[in-house]
Amino acid sequence: MTANKRGAIELSISTIVIVVIGITLLTLGLTFVYNIFSDIGEQQKQLGEFTDQKIREIFEESDEPLNLATDTFSIEQGDIFDLEVIIKNTGPLLDQRFTLEVLVNPNNIPSTADENNVKNWFRFSRNDIRLNSGQADKIRIQIRPRRDMAPLGDYLINLKMDSTDAGLSVKYQPISITIT
Repeated sequence: MTANKRGAIELSISTIVIVVIGITLLTLGLTFVYNIFSDIGEQQKQLGEFTDQKIREIFEESDEPLNLATDTFSIEQGDIFDLEVIIKNTGPLLDQRFTLEVLVNPNNIPSTADENNVKNWFRFSRNDIRLNSGQADKIRIQIRPRRDMAPLGDYLINLKMDSTDAGLSVKYQPISITIT
């Protein structure tokens, strides 16, 4: 009888040791897999930032006065999209002043959308830009379509760059936004 009890105790201790070792190995394995995927996500983020930086550098070298990294994108209602715009003084004048303006044509937005509400989605980091001849500058435009004032659909909006001084004509850049 005591042999059976001793065997049962040894069996239960062995079971406990095996369970503890199994849990330890499982925890170590899960930590290892988590670290691998965390590193991959971080590398993907760094690669995306590097790509964005190179795209901006290419646009800064462009001879166009108004450049966007992208002019077609989707935004969910209530989300925020940051659009970088590069403005370049291609005119001969030093210390030339530029302004940006959003133009909304009611025919190019969903019929349930309000023109003024669409204009209010756009927030400029600054709107009065002074540049010397050949100089370029980045402007960030934050686009925030509010849930209650952004009907689903496709919007074609024009970004207008105007020079308040002589020497550069008005430049329009169409932006195609899909609200999802």
